[in-house]
Amino acid sequence: MLSQPGVGVVMPVLRIHIVWARLFYESLRWCRADSFAWFPIFPSRADVKNFNHTWRAQLTTRTAEGGLTFLVTPLVVVPDEANPPTSLKWRALRVVFTRYALRYAFTLDPETAFISTASHAHTASLLRNWSARRVVLGSSWRPRTAGGYFARRPPVQLNLTNASCHALGLTQDEARVLQTAARTYIAWSDAPLYERDDFDAFWTRVSQHGLRRLTREVHDSATYMCFKLLTRQWQLVNVDKETGCPGIKWCNAVEYATLAEQREIVRRRDYRFMWLRASPNAFRAGRAQPDRLFTYHLEHLGDTTDEGHWDNFEGFAGLWRKRYAHPFLLPRFLFSAV
Repeated sequence: MLSQPGVGVVMPVLRIHIVWARLFYESLRWCRADSFAWFPIFPSRADVKNFNHTWRAQLTTRTAEGGLTFLVTPLVVVPDEANPPTSLKWRALRVVFTRYALRYAFTLDPETAFISTASHAHTASLLRNWSARRVVLGSSWRPRTAGGYFARRPPVQLNLTNASCHALGLTQDEARVLQTAARTYIAWSDAPLYERDDFDAFWTRVSQHGLRRLTREVHDSATYMCFKLLTRQWQLVNVDKETGCPGIKWCNAVEYATLAEQREIVRRRDYRFMWLRASPNAFRAGRAQPDRLFTYHLEHLGDTTDEGHWDNFEGFAGLWRKRYAHPFLLPRFLFSAV
């Protein structure tokens, strides 16, 4: 029996993501996130069999011992080779909303961890606020330099929102309505969240159009946000003034907003973020920022262009009972008994 509010987390798990997925589970357990149901998505029954054999007994035992009530339910979904992540997430959401009485479901990549210790009531309030505010954050895509290789051949992200919007099978009039949104980078502006109330209508459109002509540029939640803007009167809010280029190759600013920049958006736009970009202090920040449920882009923490470095990975050391101070020991720890 799920505790209220009953929130799903849909997560595609390929074999290369096993360590990250295990880390996500451990973070749920550590934070006692018993109002969340985790649905790891696998592309074949063989992968689920391996999951059940390797993990299931441990997960069930640990869940029972910890007194937690959240579900861990592996699902098999056949991906579309043109875009496995997006096709897996959409099809899995269809299954989850059909089988389970969940009002909300996140679609997260495995390189994510749960960081919140907020109460069920606070989480429910946060999700209701997201539904009520009807805001999509976005940034103008600004290459660092006007010339060079990327001026001649832009990165695929330049076309991501446009392709994602057109996965809805837009008419000419609808395309005109979304003209500004299609030129704005909205992917990963906040934790990708779906709600039951309009998912059937969304599914009808993407199953008839998006899944039939899926390309790699289509991002699952960007398409859903385009749907919200088009049919649910949501508002697109550009946050270029509150964010800046964090020193990476391109300025997809809202995706890489720091905690300070998120706070500025909260102050100016009255917006409540549900996740925080990974940094060495992300877990500590999660305790101080109860609205932040997740930290994401954990795979980027090793980048020298990011604000954190592997040798100073204080966040994980604090989360995992300070048992290990160096992240290269994480895989051994994640597969050992706790």
